[in-house]
Amino acid sequence: MHRRRRSRGYFTVTASSYRGATDVSAATATADLRGATAAGLLRAVGQTRGRRYVAAPGLFSAIAVELGVDGLPAEAEAARSRVIGELGSRLLESVAPPGQPSLFDAAGLEKLPAEPDNAARTRSPT
Repeated sequence: MHRRRRSRGYFTVTASSYRGATDVSAATATADLRGATAAGLLRAVGQTRGRRYVAAPGLFSAIAVELGVDGLPAEAEAARSRVIGELGSRLLESVAPPGQPSLFDAAGLEKLPAEPDNAARTRSPT
């Protein structure tokens, strides 16, 4: 198991940890990480051997598009929080057995109002 380092509160990826997680060659790992950096999904920190990659603002925007989340805040930390909140919300709702209240309901937590485009994807309370 690879040890993950944290950089300013974010998990980092190294070429070595990426290779271990994806079972690709060193050349492929380097090309993939460079491509993700060029696309604005990751940001490289450090030089050569010590280089690591952290999430760039474009990563959260790309995830938001895939999730169908509209109105993502421009500020990076707010965008990150919104995407993580949406993922957590969907995860909690997905683990409720059919016909049973979601974990939100069981814990007495309040759901955020669904975005208009997300209303079709949001499961109604039972």
